[in-house]
Amino acid sequence: MSINSRIDNIHNCPRAAESCIGTAQNPANRRWTPRAIASELIKIVQQLSATPSLQIKILLVSDVLLAAASVILGYSLSPSYSFFDLTDQHVSAEVAMPAFSAVFSLCGLAAGAYDRRHLRMLWQPLLAVIAAVVMAWAIFLLANYVIYYRSVGRWIVFISTVSLIPTAFGVRALLSFFGSRNQKNILVVGTTATASLVQDEVQKIGGSLSKIAAVAPGHFCAILDQSSRSDPDSKALDEKGGFDLIIVDDACDREVLLRALEYLKEGKQVAGFFWYFESTFQKAPLQKMDLNWLMSADLYLLRPLGRAFKRASDVLLASVGLVLCLPLWVLIGILVKISGPGPIFYYQTRVGLDGKTFSLIKFRSMVDGAESQGKPVWASKNDSRVTQIGRILRKTRLDETPQFINVLKGDMSFVGPRPERPEFVSLLSSSIPYYDVRHLVKPGITGWAQIMYRYGSSEKDAAEKLCYDLYYIKNGNFILDLAIIIRTLGTVMRGAR
Repeated sequence: MSINSRIDNIHNCPRAAESCIGTAQNPANRRWTPRAIASELIKIVQQLSATPSLQIKILLVSDVLLAAASVILGYSLSPSYSFFDLTDQHVSAEVAMPAFSAVFSLCGLAAGAYDRRHLRMLWQPLLAVIAAVVMAWAIFLLANYVIYYRSVGRWIVFISTVSLIPTAFGVRALLSFFGSRNQKNILVVGTTATASLVQDEVQKIGGSLSKIAAVAPGHFCAILDQSSRSDPDSKALDEKGGFDLIIVDDACDREVLLRALEYLKEGKQVAGFFWYFESTFQKAPLQKMDLNWLMSADLYLLRPLGRAFKRASDVLLASVGLVLCLPLWVLIGILVKISGPGPIFYYQTRVGLDGKTFSLIKFRSMVDGAESQGKPVWASKNDSRVTQIGRILRKTRLDETPQFINVLKGDMSFVGPRPERPEFVSLLSSSIPYYDVRHLVKPGITGWAQIMYRYGSSEKDAAEKLCYDLYYIKNGNFILDLAIIIRTLGTVMRGAR
């Protein structure tokens, strides 16, 4: 049965929804045999692996522990060094363990090792882990040699590497295995459109086995009253099992919300729609948004303290980036000039904070006169107007580095929604609701939408990216900015765009 037919049937027939909800078995009356304990442990792992936010936390904690354990193993099994008896020329295990664990976690973030989308693939997590280990050891060894003039033995590096790669990949394989086989029954107390929205997003993150149904708020209270009766029908429902998660539309009245909370006593998860959608899919539900959604947020990025801290970090990062990139700019400028006639830099009007326009600076990556007809054209992934040198610059995002100047001038931030051209802003604002909300913050060189969504060249892509931009505006902070910058560096190193 299709999701729409299933939703419609349950939405219009409260008895059907009652048969799906059921009641939970009281854990106190259950016999805890070894088999039952094992079954419960598997269920716990499946529940953890089914939640993207928990998956990331599990991977992060396991990576830190596994990295520390691999260093201990390397020092313990190395034929050249004793664990506690090391010369002053070598790094001690007490220093190497926390330092390498921290570097490995950051490199894993850059390599995409915590990207939930990679867990659905077989080899992508392995490649990400290998890249993270190689980068971590390279940074760790270089930093120790340059700063402390100390080295780490080859056997220690080898043993740690061959133990860390399979174990870190194994954790990801287990999460992927349990996640792909986890069936989660979700009841949405709201409209069929809300349930369909949840269904679409669940399928995008690999939850194809999850079953989702909807029930009207008015029917939900009636179902609760009937399901709470201790009759044979209720006992039969206990054996069939019920819903693992109940999502309540935030527009429901107080009575429905209070009645939904009664399911917490039965060990079920109960969540508001907006909270569930944002925490699970890490974007805003544009189709369900209203102004209350944004006004109820902390909005750290819009507060004076948040703006001041972000500005200070922008100036620092842009200054460092400018100094590091200046020698490279000379080479890029020569290559751009060789690639064809036209200027080295390209200036384009974009819309920034509060809808004000500014001149964005980029290295020219297209042929001169790419818009000779005078009309703005969406840039596509394999745009024929891009030069050979331009393709390399765009894949590595080196064409964006002159925007460090825009950041220092105050036109842009390091992290934020990407600025669009006035012509596109006018078009998208008229067709996409709340599009102008993205102008509450400064545009960025990189952003949450850029690392979470593919290269877009249509109104549909713009609407999808807006969902991620709105999530960033509501939840943005220093930690999220740091994660975006690190993941962007990983994207640059992989040459992906």
